[in-house]
Formats: sequence, C-alpha cells, structure tokens
Amino acid sequence: VTPFSEYKLRLGIALMIEPGIEPKTADAVRKWVNGGGRLKVGGDVLVGLKRWETLCPKTPEVDKLLDNMKDELEAAMGQGTKLIKPEDLPASFTPEQVHTALGYQQKGLDFATSQAKGTDLSPLLLAPQVLHAKPRSLKAGTSFELLMDPQNPANRAQIEFGGFGTSAKKEIVMNFMHEGVNLQVAMPDPDAAAGAVVESGPRKAEVGNPMHMATVVPGELLSYSVNVGDVLSAGGPLCVLESMKMEMKISVPDELDGMKVLDLPCKGRTKEKQGDILAPGDLLVEFREASK
Repeated sequence: VTPFSEYKLRLGIALMIEPGIEPKTADAVRKWVNGGGRLKVGGDVLVGLKRWETLCPKTPEVDKLLDNMKDELEAAMGQGTKLIKPEDLPASFTPEQVHTALGYQQKGLDFATSQAKGTDLSPLLLAPQVLHAKPRSLKAGTSFELLMDPQNPANRAQIEFGGFGTSAKKEIVMNFMHEGVNLQVAMPDPDAAAGAVVESGPRKAEVGNPMHMATVVPGELLSYSVNVGDVLSAGGPLCVLESMKMEMKISVPDELDGMKVLDLPCKGRTKEKQGDILAPGDLLVEFREASK
C-alpha cells in the first residue's frame, strides 16, 4: 500500500458519497468536476494530488478539481509542516519504516517510531481479519500469526485463540495457546465502563432534517474549526477527523452556506482524552438559519 493508493481510496469514497454525481460513472465525474464540483476530502489528499507522482499521467480533471478547491489546497499547503527527508530518519529504520515515514510524512514517522519502540504493536499482527473484526466476534479455535521480529519476517509465532471469558472483577478474559502453553490476558470491559457514564455518546442525526449534518466517513473527531454562533461559508473549514490514521479536514458543503452554527454536539481530542468516535449517521453539527 502506497500513500497514493490511500488517497485513491479516500477519493473513491468521496466520489461515492457525493450526491451530485449520478450515475457513478467516469463521464459523470468529469462533468461534475468541470462544472465546479468539490469533494469532501482532507487537505492532505489535495496536497497528494498537487504533488502527483505516479506512473500514470495526470488528467485535466485533477487540475480542475484542485482549482475548484484552491482555498482548501492553499490552507493545507500553508500549514508549514516540515517535509520529512531521508536524512531525518533514524539509521535503524527498516526499508518498510523508511517508506512509511517518507510516504505519510509526519503521521508516518510517528507511526514508524512508535512501532520501533514497541508502543504500537498492531503491525506485528499478521491477521487483518482479526485486527479489524467486530469487537469480541473472534471465534474460539481461530489461528493466526504474530511477527516476532520486525527485522526478520520469517520469525513468526503461531497463536490459537481459545475464547472469551469473564473474571471475578468483571474483566474480559482472552485465552490464547502458544507452543502448548495456555496464556490469559485480562482487560477492563469497555461496555461496562461506558455503562457507568451518564452521557450516551454521539446522537444520531435526524434523517431528512436539513439543520442536521450527519457524519459520512467514520473516524475520531480531533477538533471543530467553527464555534457556536458562527455563520458558515461554503468551502470553509468545518472540522477535522482522523480516519484510518489519516487526518481529514471537512469543509462546509455548498448547501450550508450562510447557515449559523446552533450546536457542536461532539467532543474533540484533548491531551487527556480521545475525541468522540463517530460512525456514519452520527450528528456532527446542528444549524439554524442565520436570520433566526
């Protein structure tokens, strides 16, 4: 997976959720872009398009889309983020970590650094069907592999999942079998913790309510770029989400131009706490007409 394949995925999602593009054909996309259309994508995707470096020639519609979203592009280009270069990387980085850091820049460098320190071990799990499955859906008897040494891909361990249980402290207990030895791992039950909190988390946007903006792409809310009482301007910054370890800057849709922010119901990330985890359909922003 390369950085540009990540951008292509997010561009594809933006095209599929754009109601102005129907039917979902190449000709319809060209017509929409050439008519001034703008996509709901983060600034980093626009920067990736601006720096187009692929084996395929860039089409005129790419430049047209960038022109349609020049304010968002300029904002992303003007953030002043330092360009990560090969000489900025630790000599101990593997070729894979170098690729990650140079391709994804600061996000990639942070991820590769945490992996090297052992603070993020998810890359060692050679089983995406386990890592990304629905919580507590793994069946007893499922086998998977762990990468024991990032420097040696051949050094792997065979693990068999033995099933879930509950401890006397109401913790979740997970049983694993490795080389004939049964291992148990306990962790707090997140559902029990959630049940102890009065707040119920993000509420759903009302379907058909023009004053509700629903979340489209799932992710963690990092911050809002507007405040209650602000009058919105089409194309202006609205909020920042993190999805698939990439920041996505959400812009104000054209249909919300001139609307006033009534409520920002979600909580952004702080130094102490994670931001609200939003799913498609969750209420992101509530508005009212500016004259009211």
